[in-house]
Amino acid sequence: MKISLVMVLLVMLTFDGFGKTSVTVYCDDSYSPYSYQEGSEARGIYVEILKKIFDKMDEYDVEIKANPWKRGLSYVETGKGFAIFPPYYNEDRAKWGIYSDPILEEEVVVCGMNGKQAKIENWPSDVHGKKFGLNNGFTLGGKEFWDDVKAGKIIIEEAKSNSMNLGKLNLGRVDYYMNDKYAILWELTKMKAQGEIPQNTNADVLYSVSKENGYLMFAKNGDYPYRNDFIKKFNTVLNEMKNNGEITKVVSEYIK
Repeated sequence: MKISLVMVLLVMLTFDGFGKTSVTVYCDDSYSPYSYQEGSEARGIYVEILKKIFDKMDEYDVEIKANPWKRGLSYVETGKGFAIFPPYYNEDRAKWGIYSDPILEEEVVVCGMNGKQAKIENWPSDVHGKKFGLNNGFTLGGKEFWDDVKAGKIIIEEAKSNSMNLGKLNLGRVDYYMNDKYAILWELTKMKAQGEIPQNTNADVLYSVSKENGYLMFAKNGDYPYRNDFIKKFNTVLNEMKNNGEITKVVSEYIK
């Protein structure tokens, strides 16, 4: 009886103190203000939201690692990585990824700079023959836009980060830049403050392409026996935080 009691106590102590499942979740390292790398740390709106969610998931010890976007997607597609944020929903990715409930709604826009381009009325025919800056691995714009890209009617030039694309837009190396509106405005403000771009530079929102939700996407492949439990608990806490205003508060602290 004494031996059995000791064993029960040891098991209780192990699961209460040391029984958390260690999990690594990846994020985009160049998508400020939503997710980015600062020094060795992941930062951003999504990072702060997910940290708060993970803190409420007592069974898990979650580490967030920032990675180049294409690399992180490859990890999850092959099952080498457990999850990544914040992809938009994409039918091709849904073949190898499981999406959480939506975390945030973002507005995808096309911008020009300093009045060089006219407002876009007809999408995407008005931009035929033009060159678009996009972040590596981003699939924004919709099916008709990408059909026109494949047909050679629109040219895509990818770059690693928001700042690189805005720099190319400022220099006239691309005609447009397409990304989330807050990501563009945040990065432009930062570049002005650091003297990387003239103070009188303005980004012109020329077209609102869509409103997209960001998700935490989980690998269908790989050996993750806790996957279903993790997704269920994540969605539960996420929706509780939506309802009690915690997520809105995080966003407001970044976007003022």
